[in-house]
Amino acid sequence: MRRGTTILVGLLLAASQAGAAPGAAGTVFVSILLPLSYGERCWSSVALHNVRDQAVDVEVEAHDGSGALVALEGAPTIPLHLAAGQKMSLRLQVDGQESAEAWIKVTERGAGAGAGTGVAVSGSSECAAENQLTTVPGAIAFPSRDPWLEGDIEELQGKFVLVLNAGATAAAVGVCYSNGSQVEVPGRRGGEARPVCRSMRSIHLPPYALELLPVERDGSSNLTVRTAGAELVLQVLKPRPGKTRLFTVDSSIVFEDLSKP
Repeated sequence: MRRGTTILVGLLLAASQAGAAPGAAGTVFVSILLPLSYGERCWSSVALHNVRDQAVDVEVEAHDGSGALVALEGAPTIPLHLAAGQKMSLRLQVDGQESAEAWIKVTERGAGAGAGTGVAVSGSSECAAENQLTTVPGAIAFPSRDPWLEGDIEELQGKFVLVLNAGATAAAVGVCYSNGSQVEVPGRRGGEARPVCRSMRSIHLPPYALELLPVERDGSSNLTVRTAGAELVLQVLKPRPGKTRLFTVDSSIVFEDLSKP
């Protein structure tokens, strides 16, 4: 881990490459753009660029924090058909509604997706407040199976843990706030050390929904987040200063692929 952080994050991938998974019509590659904001003073956009030398069909879904679909301006059809080298920009802005926890799922299908995505995805949120325009780039994440996080709360103070269910089936999240004490639990592999929780939460996460978890609770010094689901994203967010509610992904937290030897 860089910067001396004591946070451990595990990503148990469902496939050999993050974001890639078998589908009914062949291999699919899924990218998640988050977090995004929209409302009276905020709007977001996503840019797609087909870098392959052949056309590709891409499914683009926008959701708010509850999982509900949100319309995208500039999308003539779903799925989108991108010619070789074509670029397209879509806008996320809904009149009369507001969210700081929106996200976009981009799914690329076809034989070429097995080698990785051929569509470059980027995006940002813009918010106006007190005659100032703030632009925050979105982060690209790739869903994985059962990601987990263990860390010292001192390293995470003032931040939030985001758990996103990007799949069509429900997921489960277990949250444990502790003071670092552990107990040995017997198991098939000779036992497993688990934290002694001062406070616990068990969360049922519906399809396409997300949960923002507070890092600090009841004076605890350690946080453990365990999940169970096929297409989950786990990120650490830090609020942006100012009156407008914006989040950015904390890039100092390194997500390691523990499926590799």
